[in-house]
Amino acid sequence: MKKICHVVDRLNIGGLEKTLVAIALGLGEYEHHVWCLDTNGPLGSVLQSRNVEVRKFGLKGPISFSSIRLLAEGMSKERFDIVHSHGLYPSIWARLSAMAAHVPVKIDHIQNTYTQVPFIDKLKLLALSYSTTKFVAVAEAVKRGVMENIKISASKIEVIYNSSIDMKAESSGARKIFREELGLGKSFVVMSIGRLEKLKGHSFLIDAVKSCRDDDIDVKCVIAGSGPESDELKKKIAGLGLEEAVFLLGARSDIATVLSGADAFIQPSTLIEGLPLVLAEGASMGLPLIATSVGGNAEIVEDGKNGFIVHPKDPEAIADKIVFLARHPFEFKEMGEASRKIWQDKFTRERMLQKIRGLYDGCMRKWDVVMAER
Repeated sequence: MKKICHVVDRLNIGGLEKTLVAIALGLGEYEHHVWCLDTNGPLGSVLQSRNVEVRKFGLKGPISFSSIRLLAEGMSKERFDIVHSHGLYPSIWARLSAMAAHVPVKIDHIQNTYTQVPFIDKLKLLALSYSTTKFVAVAEAVKRGVMENIKISASKIEVIYNSSIDMKAESSGARKIFREELGLGKSFVVMSIGRLEKLKGHSFLIDAVKSCRDDDIDVKCVIAGSGPESDELKKKIAGLGLEEAVFLLGARSDIATVLSGADAFIQPSTLIEGLPLVLAEGASMGLPLIATSVGGNAEIVEDGKNGFIVHPKDPEAIADKIVFLARHPFEFKEMGEASRKIWQDKFTRERMLQKIRGLYDGCMRKWDVVMAER
C-alpha cells in the first residue's frame, strides 16, 4: 500500500481542510498520514476517529533549517511515496522537506491564484516548481493565475474541482426545524458561509439585504462563520436596524443543516477566491447561487442559468438579483434545479476522488518507469 503524507497548517473547518479530509477518508487504498505544521483542529478528530494518523509539530514563524530537518527525518523514517501539500506556506515547508527526504512524488494542491503573494514568496514557489511532480489547481481560473503569477508550465498543472457530498441527502428533514429555531418564518432566506474577513465581502451582502427590505421585500440573511470581522459586522447589523433580519451564527460544522434553511446562496467575495467549496455545497442542495466575478466562481455559477455573477463590492447588484429570485418563483425553481444538475455533472465527491486517484497512480507509474530505467 502506497503511503501518502498530507501537509497542512492546521485542520480548521474550511474548504481546503475539508478537501484534504475527503481525500484521506475517501481513498482507502492508500495509507494516509496528515501532518499539521502548527496545531490540530476540529477536523483532526474526524480523521483520528477513522484511524488516520494526525501529527502536529507546533512550527510557527520563518522556515528554519532545523524545522526542515525535523520534517525530512520524519518523512525518511516513514518512507512516504507521495507528499501532498495543501496551502501556500505548507507547500514550501513540505516540498523542501520532501526533497531532503528523497520522497519520490511531490504534489502541491493550489486553492487560489497567488495574486497577492509577496514577490519573494513567488520566487520560492517558482524555484520549488522544478522539483514538483504535479500541481492541482481547484479551478481553471486558478491554473491561469498560477501560470501568470508563478510562471509554472501548463503541462504540470491539472485542474481538479473541489467537491461536495450530497447536502440535500444529508439534510433531510432539517429545513423546518432550522427555520423555526431562527424565526425565519416564510421570509426569502439568503445565506453565506465563510470566514468573517473583509475580502469575503459580507458587509456588502448586509447592505444588499438592507436595500431589499427598504423596498418591502421580505428577505432575511443567515451568515455562518467566524473571523476578525465578526464584531464589525455585528455593529453594522445593529446600526442598520437589521437585528431581526440578519443572523450571524458563528462557526458551524453542520453545514448541511444550515444550508437546508436557505432559499438562495450568496458568495460576495471582493478579491481572491479559488473555487469556494461552499458554492459546490450550495449547488448540491439545489440552491440558486449569486457570486461575484472573482476567481473560479463563474466556473460553478453559470450566469442566468443556475444563478448570477455580479461585480465585487456592488450591494445594489446583489440586491437586484435577490429581488429577482424572490419575485420570480418559476425562474427561482429552474435555477435551483440547474444548480443541482451542475453539481451532479462536475462537482460530486466521487468525481474528485476519481481524479485524485488517477493523479496519484499516474505519478507513481512515472516514478516506477524512471527507476526501472536507472
